[in-house]
Amino acid sequence: KSALVLEDLIGQFLFNRGSDED
Repeated sequence: KSALVLEDLIGQFLFNRGSDED
């Protein structure tokens, strides 16, 4: 489950960053 949480956080972080950059 830890891996899933990490992936979720990373995905959200990347998504947020990409949206902010765009």
